[in-house]
Amino acid sequence: TGYMYLAPDTYSLALVPTGKGIEEALVGPLDLQLKPGDRYTVALMGQVEDASLKPLVIDETALLQASRTDPSQFSLTFINNVAGSTKIDFDKSGGGPGDVHYGDYVTTAVANGDGRVCTEFAIAIDDITVDSFPLDECNILEPGMDFIVAFMGHFPGDNFGDTQSGNTSELNALEFLNGFSGLGYEQDGVVFSFDSFLTAMEKAGLTDMLTTGGPYLMYVPNDDAFAALPKEQLDALMADPKALADVLRTTLFEGYYPQGNLSAGFSYGRFFDNNFNLTLKNLLGNEVALLSIKGQLSINGIHEGDVQRYQVANGSFVRAIPTLIFPPSQ
Repeated sequence: TGYMYLAPDTYSLALVPTGKGIEEALVGPLDLQLKPGDRYTVALMGQVEDASLKPLVIDETALLQASRTDPSQFSLTFINNVAGSTKIDFDKSGGGPGDVHYGDYVTTAVANGDGRVCTEFAIAIDDITVDSFPLDECNILEPGMDFIVAFMGHFPGDNFGDTQSGNTSELNALEFLNGFSGLGYEQDGVVFSFDSFLTAMEKAGLTDMLTTGGPYLMYVPNDDAFAALPKEQLDALMADPKALADVLRTTLFEGYYPQGNLSAGFSYGRFFDNNFNLTLKNLLGNEVALLSIKGQLSINGIHEGDVQRYQVANGSFVRAIPTLIFPPSQ
């Protein structure tokens, strides 16, 4: 599921089969005290047929603070809920979590381009490789990304599978966007480089909103979007803080929009909302038409491609777009 954004407090949580009442809870209710700024995952561990179910509560923020040595590292938390297994090793080359025992989890933080994750990817259960493929190059990943992968089912045999969390980062929006500078990351033909956007935010006096404001839903134009403007128009825009601020606010929306929330009843994918057709008010107070069909996004009728969106600190969501969207006044 997606993350919920909740005020710090103590909450009563139960895991209940879809459509069932609290009296049929598989686990709980249990009291969870949520700390300010921390992110949590609750996993249902054990096997239904064995009546061995129990909750696994992970304070992700505390876990990452203990495992990371640099905020730009990506982290992988691996949960083993494969009955019959003793341990799972996630990456044959040693770049991922290893020796993950049944009912437990392990977190590993890895630097972008780490050679250990470039030679061969493999998952082994009790030293038997169950999934493997060679890697031709070191895959560059988004800065400061956090993933949770849970393996579940039964072993030996092939009755097991996995599920993965959405794209999440402990970095704030400014740190996250800054982390792509010079990285060379690209997705669906969209280059993730935002130096022009960050410079524009500074010139417009809006930088603080990326670190202290929010949460926001942010459609962020990349460097190519700014470079596509004629030089005279771009120079004039960058020299006009008011006009610049209006352009930037056109694709920024205040509020928390977790995974699936935009879909308004439509189906959505694991990593981003697949289908929605709605209108939101931007930070200028103007209505903006957002349409997404199978991940293909358009804003006010302008096609913006198929890229993932990312949850960053404070519940904001960031999605790169390759076009500058101007307000009606411009």
